[in-house]
Amino acid sequence: RFEVRLFGPYGETETRSVSYMIGSELNPENETTYTLGIINNSRTLFGELLEENTSEEDLITLPEAGPRAFATLAHGLTDRLTFRLDGQGELGEISALTSSLLYAADRSYASIRLASDGGPSTAVQASYQRRIGERSSFSVNAVDYGALENTVTGLGANRLQRGANIRLDTMLTNSRFDLPLQGQLRWRELESGLQSLDLLGRISGALRVYRWTNTLRYSQTKSGGSNSQSLEGEFLAARSIRKLRVRSSLTYDMTNGFEPTGALVGIQRSMEGGSSAQLNVSHDFKSGGTNSQASWSKQFEKFALSANANLTDQGTWSTGLRLSFALFRDKDRGKIGLAAPGLSRSGTIRQHVFHDLNANGQFDAGEPGIKGAQFIVGNSLRSETTDANGFVVLSGLPAGSDIDV
Repeated sequence: RFEVRLFGPYGETETRSVSYMIGSELNPENETTYTLGIINNSRTLFGELLEENTSEEDLITLPEAGPRAFATLAHGLTDRLTFRLDGQGELGEISALTSSLLYAADRSYASIRLASDGGPSTAVQASYQRRIGERSSFSVNAVDYGALENTVTGLGANRLQRGANIRLDTMLTNSRFDLPLQGQLRWRELESGLQSLDLLGRISGALRVYRWTNTLRYSQTKSGGSNSQSLEGEFLAARSIRKLRVRSSLTYDMTNGFEPTGALVGIQRSMEGGSSAQLNVSHDFKSGGTNSQASWSKQFEKFALSANANLTDQGTWSTGLRLSFALFRDKDRGKIGLAAPGLSRSGTIRQHVFHDLNANGQFDAGEPGIKGAQFIVGNSLRSETTDANGFVVLSGLPAGSDIDV
């Protein structure tokens, strides 16, 4: 979903959005793709089952027992329906197998997955997402791990047994404001028998130069004969002051009356050259502790560099430096090169821009190249420019696929 929000001088807002069901997991009809690999840690059977509110304990994984092989095979039954098979295990032995049916239409996406870890029971996960009009979306996710025997999470009785998540996003509008509204219901049952129900509501808006969001969460937990309830919230406000972005948040507990539990103040500045710096100071009202965090990052053409530091009121501190990049093989030049961070694509294209002096639509000897030409690849303007002879190599592209240039 792509969304642009326009803010007027007196707090008026206008939202323009467009949504696409990309269906990135789908294959065209009769197309088959496969992936093979070896990793040094566990892979989840289903991935993130309950969307972004899924915590690590909800992800059922295999025991971490050193290097593990995995394989994926996907085949397009139709342009809208794909069958997928995922297997993983120690070398030469399959210890988990997941089969999936994935379906996508113009405004909806659905999937059903079955997984086994070699035991007699099968786990099931189903999901459905749909756009409603231009301002609303609806999603449902549900999972039942049954009695998987060989799958280990290291959490024992805290392992997720079954769960469901329902979410609705919409936009409330009037003559001056657009107010994004979100509602969510999540139910979980752990292997120990503990059950929890969460209801979440979130609304956002603008008041003059301030942007604000308020979130309320009601939780109910049942375990044996005991029940517990809580009502917690968070209010966040932010505004821009010249080149600074200032934000603050207050978390609170309303179970037995209003009680602040935490506060945070953050300042962020974006600078020229693709760099940014940020400073956050947080305070926990319950423990009385205060933490400070500073970070800096810069995006270069071929890599990204970031640094961070943390300091507590107890005098403990930590610091880190991170350099990230991707390596790819440039088949045209026969060399190993660097790609922008986050890209692991190996496709490259070589472009030639020249003065077609005789207007025959092709390059002839003696026709001069054009220096400094740039290209739009897909929907992105690339930073690379042609050299003095009119040549440029554009890398980090999907290999073996057509692309608009």
